[in-house]
Amino acid sequence: MAVVLARAASLAEAGNDGAQGLADVHCADARRRIADLWAAARAAQTGDEPDYPAVAALPVAVGRPEEIVQDMVLPSRRGTRKQDRADAFRHQAPASRAGRGNTAV
Repeated sequence: MAVVLARAASLAEAGNDGAQGLADVHCADARRRIADLWAAARAAQTGDEPDYPAVAALPVAVGRPEEIVQDMVLPSRRGTRKQDRADAFRHQAPASRAGRGNTAV
């Protein structure tokens, strides 16, 4: 914060009127981040936060790691892009392309 304030003071002396306001916004946000970090440190010391490692290890510990990824949306392998469709066509057997007019591989 000290560096930001010093730079803003230097810019203000050079005639930049917006530097002080920008420095004020930055410093206010920095104070909030520091306060949040101190609150998190106190919660960690007093045990007021959840047991993250135990919760994360639960699906693996009970032998069901698929629960971790069951809600993920995986990309389709059905060729939604034009290039994917072209690649799929090139890899078809020549007999399956018969009658399509373009037999170049």
